Amino acid sequence: MDYNNNNYDNNGWNYQYDYNGIPEPEPKGLARLKRGKDAPALRKLCLTAFICGAALLIYPFMGDIFSALILSSDSVYEMYLESHIFSMFCEILYTIFCVGLPFFIAGIFMRFTGVYNKGLPFGKPYKSKNTALIIVGGLGLCYLGSLISSYIAVFFESAGVEFYSRNEILEGVDTPDSVLALVLMIVHSALMPAFVEEFAFRGILLQPLRAWGDWFAIIVSAVLFGMMHANMTQMPFAIIAGVALGFATVVTGSLWTSICIHFLNNLASVVYAVLLASPYEGYAWIFSSGITYGSIAIGAVAVFLYASKNPSGFNLRAGEHPRLKGRTAFYFLTPTMLIAILLLVLITLKDIII
Repeated sequence: MDYNNNNYDNNGWNYQYDYNGIPEPEPKGLARLKRGKDAPALRKLCLTAFICGAALLIYPFMGDIFSALILSSDSVYEMYLESHIFSMFCEILYTIFCVGLPFFIAGIFMRFTGVYNKGLPFGKPYKSKNTALIIVGGLGLCYLGSLISSYIAVFFESAGVEFYSRNEILEGVDTPDSVLALVLMIVHSALMPAFVEEFAFRGILLQPLRAWGDWFAIIVSAVLFGMMHANMTQMPFAIIAGVALGFATVVTGSLWTSICIHFLNNLASVVYAVLLASPYEGYAWIFSSGITYGSIAIGAVAVFLYASKNPSGFNLRAGEHPRLKGRTAFYFLTPTMLIAILLLVLITLKDIII
């Protein structure tokens, strides 16, 4: 039999022989997209990155367009400055159209191109007992991330570097003067970001990446979630929280789990902000310390109980292409994704005050 110039499958390993019977080396770099044995998987990964990168790239520009529309009318801008209810309503629309809409369109393109044909996991979570532990543990990890972010900010401040976003957060917010204002504040600051951001990052962005491994999908989506915030005050927290939220989604099989964690975390921030801007300002720091350290402690217990009941609970699904070499580089170096990351880095650098 002539083995020259034939493909030979040896337990799943394919070798391309040249005319001398010597195996050709595996293609590297862009050549792998054209003729490597993992070419179809890499092309699909790059297309996924291209679509999600485009959504991330559009997001800042849509924010600028939205702001320009408000500034284009003196009466609308004046109402935005003077009416707390109107300003929150505008910011709710901002979250929907500037964050939700680009990823909604990205989801349509994924279906059209065949990158991801499954529906998003909006069903009932698996195993209610585990879900409760995961929510409590995830919330604790979110607060741990918040604490770490605060320590990082304080460290930089001691070195003479401040973050503009931190100064804005410390300024507080106006106290709601009506039930409607309070409800809008909860919707604006807690409910809407939780739903829209989880739909975008744990839904549209994370789910297609699970074909290359669940942990890969969780970490990549968490890093991009952190970068999307584009400020140094929230970025470390958002990356750590993103890992917790991604894990919660994958393990329970439902976006509602991560939405719940995200909402509860944001709701506590709303309560803190209201207390800080009210006559009960002295209770704000007590509430903040209690909810932070209490959630971390209870969350640690929840994680321990989850691990003891599920010894292999952190060994997630490897995916269809678990050993795909260079998957991280190909994903992040896809043109639209690379441009989006560079743009978000530039926006983040504007947050630093020296």
